[in-house]
Amino acid sequence: MAQNTHPGLLEKLRQELLLRNYSPKTIKGYTSCIRKFVRHFRPRHPRDLVSEDIREYLVHLFEEERLSPSSVNQALNAIRFIYAELYRRPRILEGVPRPRKGKKLPVVLSKEEIRPIIVLTLNLKHRLLLIVCYSGGLRVSELVSLRPEDFDRERGLIHVRGGKGKKDRYTILSKMVIGTLDDYLREYRPEKWL
Repeated sequence: MAQNTHPGLLEKLRQELLLRNYSPKTIKGYTSCIRKFVRHFRPRHPRDLVSEDIREYLVHLFEEERLSPSSVNQALNAIRFIYAELYRRPRILEGVPRPRKGKKLPVVLSKEEIRPIIVLTLNLKHRLLLIVCYSGGLRVSELVSLRPEDFDRERGLIHVRGGKGKKDRYTILSKMVIGTLDDYLREYRPEKWL
């Protein structure tokens, strides 16, 4: 529906994000946010809006739609992108505050809580993945991208490729991982992926 009101805007947004190597998830999220943004102001075109309109829209997202600060931030990022990159009007959002998010730490199992899980995991590959994930603090998406050559025994590091935000990083290779890793490599002989 919104696409008919402003033909080409969502496609232009998608292409611009793609050219800048944004992740498919970000492209989908931004496109969805802008679709709702355009729909909210229909029949007015986003080019015709002023800073106060955008401010009121963000308040609407909080009060009417009951969105979390993270979701409102994503909408604001998408809106900033279209004004800065598609309309060349980055100043329209000057003074529009960014919602503050609460900082929650992830739940981390203690050694006593993880030990029985590892002991009861009989499959060598699954046990290795659990140990690597726990000891290195990896996300599942990072874990499934590991290769045998990512383990640097000498320096005690794991090279994590393309983590969150497509960024590479290093994390600790625990000594308790090395024995299980060697057993796994001997038995499974993986060529590309762990």
